[in-house]
Amino acid sequence: MKKLLFLGISLFFSVSLSASHLLGGQLSAQCNDDPNTSGFEYDISFVIIRDANGVGLGPTQNIEIAPAGGSAMNTTVTQANSITFTIGSRQIEIVWYEGSATLQPNTNYTLSWSSCCRPMGVLNIPNSVGQSMHYWAQINTGSSCNSTPQFVAPPLLVWPNQISWMGSIAAFDFDGDALTYGLDVPYGQAGTPNAGYTMPSSLPGGQPNVDSTNGLFQYVADGPGSYS
Repeated sequence: MKKLLFLGISLFFSVSLSASHLLGGQLSAQCNDDPNTSGFEYDISFVIIRDANGVGLGPTQNIEIAPAGGSAMNTTVTQANSITFTIGSRQIEIVWYEGSATLQPNTNYTLSWSSCCRPMGVLNIPNSVGQSMHYWAQINTGSSCNSTPQFVAPPLLVWPNQISWMGSIAAFDFDGDALTYGLDVPYGQAGTPNAGYTMPSSLPGGQPNVDSTNGLFQYVADGPGSYS
């Protein structure tokens, strides 16, 4: 069974300063194996969602791939597509990066990427504009080139003020394994939870909740904003 830890939730104001202004994203690895080689070839997909008023993203990104008990290596992913749209007063950019890597059979790997900074004014992360963001995916390649699960669409969500909101956080696993959904706190550049993080405030009985079986997400925010 595979786990998808969906979002450390954060409430953002629409104010912007010069920073990367990272809102969310996902990192995944899909098997695309050549049977004539000894290793397993994987397609690496990395999606970054950001406040478009922040510093722009480069044409490439480096993904660290670390085998359990071994030396980490880097693989470069290249920008393949991007879209920009507006939600309220916030302009959002979603950027897709793609690359490849060769991994060894029956090995546990952690794929990761991190950078500063989050948007300013995140109510439940102190000094959020100076806080970094950390993405990671874990995989055991197995003997048959096992893939990580991935979200069907980038998990960018926006709630209205004081109105109950729900939606299905859809994901897909290429190997047909069962998925378990869960909530997690935001992680920083060191791969550890951000110090001082608190659950975002909500109306009574309206705290964030995700169904571990079907990914149905529910929340009653007590203030307007973008949640990622």
